[in-house]
Amino acid sequence: KQNKKFSNNDKSNYINLPEYTNKYKSAYFQSYYQVTRNITLAKLQSKIKNSQRTLNKLMGVSSGESNAQALAKKQDKLKKTIKKFENYLSQDLTSLQRSKLLIRLSLYNYRLNNNTAGLNYLVKFNRYIGKQPYNTFEFNLVLKPINQVEVAFSTGKALYKKNDFNNAKNAFSSAIEIYEAFRSSISSEAKRISIFTNMDVLYSWLIDSYYKSNNMPEMLSAIERTKARTLVERLDATAYLPASRRSQVNSLKDLTAQVVNGDGGGLRSIRGLARKAVDRHYDVETVASTPYYQLDSSDLFKGLPNSTAMLVYYVGTDYLLTTLVSKQGIKVQRSDISNEKVTSFINQLYESSDGGIHFESNDNALKGLYKVLISGLAKELKPFKQLVIVPHGPLHSLPFDALISNKGYLVKEFDISYTPSMTIFQAFRKREFSNTSYKLLAYGNPKYPIPAINLPGAAREVQLITESLNAGQYLIGTDASESHFRKMAPKSSIVHLSTHGKFMADDPMSSLFLLSKGQGQDGIVTAEEIFDINLSNTKLFVISACETSMEQIKSGDDMFGFTRSLSFSGVGSIISPLWSIDDKITTEFMDHFYRNLATGKSI
Repeated sequence: KQNKKFSNNDKSNYINLPEYTNKYKSAYFQSYYQVTRNITLAKLQSKIKNSQRTLNKLMGVSSGESNAQALAKKQDKLKKTIKKFENYLSQDLTSLQRSKLLIRLSLYNYRLNNNTAGLNYLVKFNRYIGKQPYNTFEFNLVLKPINQVEVAFSTGKALYKKNDFNNAKNAFSSAIEIYEAFRSSISSEAKRISIFTNMDVLYSWLIDSYYKSNNMPEMLSAIERTKARTLVERLDATAYLPASRRSQVNSLKDLTAQVVNGDGGGLRSIRGLARKAVDRHYDVETVASTPYYQLDSSDLFKGLPNSTAMLVYYVGTDYLLTTLVSKQGIKVQRSDISNEKVTSFINQLYESSDGGIHFESNDNALKGLYKVLISGLAKELKPFKQLVIVPHGPLHSLPFDALISNKGYLVKEFDISYTPSMTIFQAFRKREFSNTSYKLLAYGNPKYPIPAINLPGAAREVQLITESLNAGQYLIGTDASESHFRKMAPKSSIVHLSTHGKFMADDPMSSLFLLSKGQGQDGIVTAEEIFDINLSNTKLFVISACETSMEQIKSGDDMFGFTRSLSFSGVGSIISPLWSIDDKITTEFMDHFYRNLATGKSI
C-alpha cells in the first residue's frame, strides 16, 4: 500500500528519501521474510501431507486400500500413458516440455518395475540438460518433490541391483536430501519424528551401498545420521556444526543486521539483502534441523582413549552392521539377518511373566545374540578395557552386559557403557564425571500414598551409599520430597533415587518415579517434567527404580523416556535398570557400586 501510494507521486524520491527508507525498511524486511517463509512452509507441509500415501506405497508400506485388480488397472493406465508420451517426443516441443516428458517416462517405467527403461530415460533426460548420466539432483523444475524422491530412490535401487554401488549411493543420497527438506520445514518435534518413518528404508539402502562400495567412513557417517535425531537437535545442533557450517549461521546474522540497521543503499538494496537473508535462512535452517553436523570420524578417533572402543550398530531392513571404532580406525562386520529376526531374539529374553530377564533360562538366547553381535569382532576387541555400545532399533532394549561368550558374561570382560549416538557421546564428554570430588544427594523410600508399597530396603540403600562415599546427604520418608528434589538436585553432582518407578509404554514421556508429595507437588515426577529441571551440574544420575531405563524407540532411532529427558537436562551419565528389580538385591548391588566409586575403581 505504501509503495502504491508514493508511486503515484514520485517513486524515485520515495526510494531515496532517508526518512521514508529508515521508517519502512525494517517493516519491509519483516513482512517480506514472513510472507515468503510462511508461503513456502505451507506449500511444503501441504505436499508432505498429500504425498504421504504415495511415499508409503513407494517404500513398501501398505495402506490396505489396494488390491490386485486396482493395481492391474493402474499399471494398464501407466502403460497407455507411456505410449502416449513416447509419441509426443517426436513432436516439436519446447525445452521444458521435452524435459518433463523424458523424466516422467523414467518415473512411470520405474513404477512398472521396468528399471532398464527407467534408467535409459533418466540418461536421456540428463544428456538433454547437459548433466551426468545418473544425475538425480536437477528435477526441481519438472517434478514435484515427492516424485523427485521417487525417481532418485528408484534409480538407486536399479543401480544397486546392477552392482553399481557408487552411483547407487549418490542416488540414495539425493533422495534423502530432498526428503530432508520436507522434514526441516516442520517445527513440531513429533511431526519431524513421524516424517522419518519412510526414511528408515532410504537410509538402509544408502548405508548398504556405502558398505558394498567399501567406503567405511561415509558409511559410519550415514549411520550416525539415523540415530537419536530429534534428541541431538534438542541438544543444540549448532554446537556441533563444522566451521564451514557455523560461518553460514554467522553470515545470516550479518545479513539480518544489515537489513535492520541499514547500509545506506535505500530500499532497493534492502530488498536484495532481504532476499539473501531469506535464502541464507533456509540454508541454515536445513543444516540445523538435519544431521549434517554429525561428527567427522577422524575427530572421534582422536577423542577416544587408547583403552576404549565403540561398537556402533545399525539394524537394516535385511542385514546387521557392527562397526568397531577405536583410535586405530574402523572395522566392520556385516551379517545377513533381518530386523525382525533380531527383534525376535531379544523378545525371547522378556517372555517371562514378570517382564524381567531370567538369565538361567535364557542362556541359549544370550549366547546366540553374542554370536550375532560380538563374536565376529571378538579378536579385535581383546586390547580394550572399556566398551561403549551405540545401539540401534531393537538393540536399545538389550542388556549387552549379559551376553554370554565362552568366558562368561560380557560384563566380566569389559567396562560397558551406552550412548544413543556418537554425536551425543562427544557432547557428553564435556560433562565427564570425575570420581575425585562429588556431592551426593540421595532419596530413599519416600512416603507413598499406599503404605503397602513401602521399600524398607531403599531406605537402607541410601544410608549405606552415603556412608560409603562419606560425602553428601540422604533423605527418607516425608523428607524425600519432590519439592526438595526440584530445589536441591540441580546443585548436586550425584543424584540417587531409590524408589518406585514405572515405564509407560503407551506414553513413554509420562514414565514416572515416586517421591513424597507436599508444598504444591504431587510426588509424581515424570520424564516430561525432567525437561524443565536444569541438571547441568549433575555428573551422575542414578535411578534405582524399576524399568526407568526402558525407552520407546521411534522413527529416526529416537528414544522416549527418562534417558531422553535427563540427557536434555544436562546430566553427564545415567544409571538405571531395564526391568523390575528386587529391593534387597539392589541395596547390596548399590553398596558395592558406591564403594568402588569411592576408591577410584571402575564404576
